Amino acid sequence: MIYPAVECINKDDKVAGLNVSARYPDFIDDLNKIHKKGYVKLEVTPPDSPGTLKQNNTFHGLLDCYWRSGCHSFSDYDELKTEMKTMRGQQGVSKYVCLDYVLGEYQKRIVKTLIEAKMHEAYIYQPKSWNKLIKKERANAIDYLIDEMHQVGVSGSHMGKKFDEILRGME
Repeated sequence: MIYPAVECINKDDKVAGLNVSARYPDFIDDLNKIHKKGYVKLEVTPPDSPGTLKQNNTFHGLLDCYWRSGCHSFSDYDELKTEMKTMRGQQGVSKYVCLDYVLGEYQKRIVKTLIEAKMHEAYIYQPKSWNKLIKKERANAIDYLIDEMHQVGVSGSHMGKKFDEILRGME
């Protein structure tokens, strides 16, 4: 939902019926610093809304940068993508297929959570499509990917400038 631009939001003003300064005390000050003329356009979306095009572009830009840096141990781009969007199986999974060896044979069981899956001898997971991830899951995946890229040293690789450029674009 996009609300019309408002002039000079004050600390007591309400946006979409909510007193924003009570919940986010620095929100109004930050907006007024960024938008010196005092005009802002707000888009209020719940965290379970569909992901955005900006999230899509950011994730895939980061993923491509990570892949091209060579600072990973993946031999397949699709495997890298799956591991990053699911945060190595922690989110964005439609189901976990578990195997247990019981009385000389493997028995398959399907569970919904990683906690349940870890109680079994072995498991694999079926990831959701990137298009099926909600906004919050996409944000988590992007944060996870950035953290991993920092940990493995993408900034110091030949893709460091590109990585920094993508991060600056997120500000």
